Amino acid sequence: MKKTMQLKKKILSILLSCVLTASFCGCSLESVFQSDTSSSEIEESLAKREKTDNPITADEQLTDREYTVYLDLVEGITDRETPITLSIKATRDELANAYAALLITSAGNMLYMPREYTYNYNTETGRVIDVEIKYTVSAERAEEMNIAVRTVADEILKGISADMSQTDIVAYFHDTIITSCEYSETANSDNVYGCLVEGKAVCEGYSRAMQYLCTLVGVKCIIVTGVAEEDHMWNMVEIDGQWYHIDLTWDDPRYNPPIADYVSHTYHNVTTEDISVDHIIDESNFTVPVADSTAANYYVYTSRFYDSYEEALNCLPQVLKNSAENETFDISVKFSNESAFDDTCLQLFSSENTDISEIIDSANEMLSGIKISKSNLTYMTDDSFMIIKISFELE
Repeated sequence: MKKTMQLKKKILSILLSCVLTASFCGCSLESVFQSDTSSSEIEESLAKREKTDNPITADEQLTDREYTVYLDLVEGITDRETPITLSIKATRDELANAYAALLITSAGNMLYMPREYTYNYNTETGRVIDVEIKYTVSAERAEEMNIAVRTVADEILKGISADMSQTDIVAYFHDTIITSCEYSETANSDNVYGCLVEGKAVCEGYSRAMQYLCTLVGVKCIIVTGVAEEDHMWNMVEIDGQWYHIDLTWDDPRYNPPIADYVSHTYHNVTTEDISVDHIIDESNFTVPVADSTAANYYVYTSRFYDSYEEALNCLPQVLKNSAENETFDISVKFSNESAFDDTCLQLFSSENTDISEIIDSANEMLSGIKISKSNLTYMTDDSFMIIKISFELE
């Protein structure tokens, strides 16, 4: 009874291996090779670093030397410098790790991270002299895009009220991005501008937009790379001290019939165990926190998580009624065990049973001025996650 939902997903290969072109330099460049910065200057830059016993973000996991290079890159790219002279004699591995961290952090809210760079290094020592950045848009165009992104973001932030919890805010960003963006490959589909302004993005654009919005309101959000049928990118968010995986791309089944524009919540604040059903996390460069809490999971938080068919039978009329009043016209519920899931599917959708009709009758009794139609129901089931999704229309 499962209907497989096929989604296109893409992550640029640059996130997995940057294009690095080394300019081979002879001893004649020794005179321009930067001497190590004084220990006091390095200490000053490292003082900016927030020390933690449990490093989470990619930049937190860098060594002190790599972090120094990271700060040089942040400052240089923010000021659109090229070449960027490093303040220490960095190895090529230290540069690569620092740049890899920069690609998946929100340092300086840099929306359009340059993907390609070259570097000069001393052939005797192997140490990097400077880094030349390939900027793909002009400074003027980048500023225009930044302003456009912030304008859209400001409008989105207006939808946040003082009484919303972190869970509410994350859910609001999740649904807003999905309903305003469609999966499509364009020139900007891998960045925040493509997702928020143009409304077209691939998984990278979805993930960067989510990270950007969360950063604006102080919600910790990191980017996760890995494989989900192909190279893929998604997010993790920290809510009330607990980390959760959240994949907006796979929750946006716009191209998956029979329900267009349906906002899915299958991957909305899920555990490491749940995401690992069909996602492989890449921790070859940076580790990600373990997600083992279900407190902020969409189904748990919205009281749509049931242990038995009887519990679902009691709750579904109210869920349908609320959905109809909010004009969403679709619901999804999740079960904690296979027995409850299978029993509910049998009781609701087999030709011998009429429980779904009775549930709709109960919902209609609570509605005023509108009625749910019994003749235009569409349902999908997800056996892997024990989720039932129902779409309906009004009479």
